Amino acid sequence: MRYAGGALYEVDLTMSQLGSYELALYLGGERVGSGFRVLTVCRDDKRPMPDGLTCGCLPGLTWDDVMGRCSACEAGKSKATVGDEPCTVCPAGYYESSVGSRACAPCSRGQFQLLQGKEACEMCPVGTYKSNEGLGQCQTCPAGQFQSSTGGHTCELCAIGKYKEDEGQGDCLSCLPGRFQLLEGAAACERCPVGMHKGAPGPGTCQPCPEGKFQPSTGSEQCEECKVNSHSGPGSIACMDCEERTFKLLVSEYSRDGKREGRYAMDDVYEQGGFQCPECRDGMRCPANRHLKPLELRSAGGGCRTRLPRYIAVKATKSKASDTTSRRRVRT
Repeated sequence: MRYAGGALYEVDLTMSQLGSYELALYLGGERVGSGFRVLTVCRDDKRPMPDGLTCGCLPGLTWDDVMGRCSACEAGKSKATVGDEPCTVCPAGYYESSVGSRACAPCSRGQFQLLQGKEACEMCPVGTYKSNEGLGQCQTCPAGQFQSSTGGHTCELCAIGKYKEDEGQGDCLSCLPGRFQLLEGAAACERCPVGMHKGAPGPGTCQPCPEGKFQPSTGSEQCEECKVNSHSGPGSIACMDCEERTFKLLVSEYSRDGKREGRYAMDDVYEQGGFQCPECRDGMRCPANRHLKPLELRSAGGGCRTRLPRYIAVKATKSKASDTTSRRRVRT
């Protein structure tokens, strides 16, 4: 009790708990005057505790013995309840950048924090991802997938015509010529099968070798040409030799003035090693000691064609003393 002057005295009272109290003044053991009732309440930075009897610092605040008041929790800490207990350090996977926080925030997807009491989370590096919030480490992108930015929460699939063999950091690569990939997220490209080729890198399908070409190997960029006297169909893995053929030879008969008087046909059978002039018919005959030139077989657009031989056609005429002939060179 302190004398304040005149008839006034100041009294400091400390209540053990919240509630309503009746105050009275006693002098010499005798009560002086009528008493009065007072109500104890919490100070501005405190609130009643759940028991309703004591006060505690607000959420986000803790009691500071040095300052003699409630102080805000530091960054990286939080306090969710009323009371004078100290603030709690943010656990791994959580952070708090502000002071006086009631709760730490979880790290977002694509971010991580492996330490406690941190004010911020870190971004997942390139080639990694993190799909959940809060606690957790960044995961490496699997083969066939990539992440070219930091802070990724998923990995992207390699596009059609591309691949990625290794896990983690790196970009997808285009399939080389002779290889293809028709699916997304591939770890490797496939080789073009035999009889097919692919000349450009990246997306695209293998194409069959055209007629007159072949490819016996897988993963080829181009097809090979068939050699002379051989042929092939589309998508061939090898060329076939041109076969010896029976062909129809059409020969025109000419008069002296070059006008065509008629035509006739004769059969000729190609016999290897024997290229004799065929028997002439309908008044035609071969000159003495004349032979056909060999048939030449060539590949043309995948199929064999016959280059017919040149020969001399002689028109037979009647004479008294000897056979007189008129000769014309005919090409077929």
